[in-house]
Amino acid sequence: VEMGFDGVDLNMGCPQKNEVKNGCCSALINDRDLASVLIKAVQKGVDGKIPVSVKTRLGWNEIDLSWHEFLLEQKIDMLTVHMRTRKEMSSVPAHWEVMKEIVKLRDKISPNTKLVINGDIETRAQGLEVAKNTGADGVMIGRGIFKDPFCFSENSPWESMPPSQKAELFLKHLNRFQETYVNGERSYQTLKKFCKTYIHGFDQASDLREKIMQTQTAEELVSLLNSVVA
Repeated sequence: VEMGFDGVDLNMGCPQKNEVKNGCCSALINDRDLASVLIKAVQKGVDGKIPVSVKTRLGWNEIDLSWHEFLLEQKIDMLTVHMRTRKEMSSVPAHWEVMKEIVKLRDKISPNTKLVINGDIETRAQGLEVAKNTGADGVMIGRGIFKDPFCFSENSPWESMPPSQKAELFLKHLNRFQETYVNGERSYQTLKKFCKTYIHGFDQASDLREKIMQTQTAEELVSLLNSVVA
């Protein structure tokens, strides 16, 4: 609260093995006592000054609405649901239709809790349609950002944007990253996962991506991107 954050969001949904092995994230679906302790501790800590929310999945191996019922009983301010189970990871289409059942639970248990739907939503228009059809209050877009950095815009210019402009945005992204982690807390290497997002749609794009993946310094990346911008 003192650091000026707008809220605290507890991650009870990440399905990755390392996190689950340590009892974190989606592992909490199977440890409701600990989940309750964590939520209550954060609620007590913020003392109503900022909202407390949870992001989770539909269940562990199967869809388990009792899990969402439990979370709603904690009177959290917002609940974001990735519409797959932990077991499903991202291997099946998101079960958007289940949000209607969660909305019913919310209306019964905790009417003031906002519900956010997540999973397979790639554009603003699609998100608004999904929210309308399911009764969700809002939408979270995850992997869709890798296809279109402007996916939150009403009219995305991404598909018609020339390669040089996309490369320029990649440079801007890199600059912002370095400004944020000015002391080198994180390596620029993490930005390589955005390579295909920015570098595509022109001759030798795949060769350039390969060169970018082989860079060892941020300066090398800047030099390669400048060759496209120019």
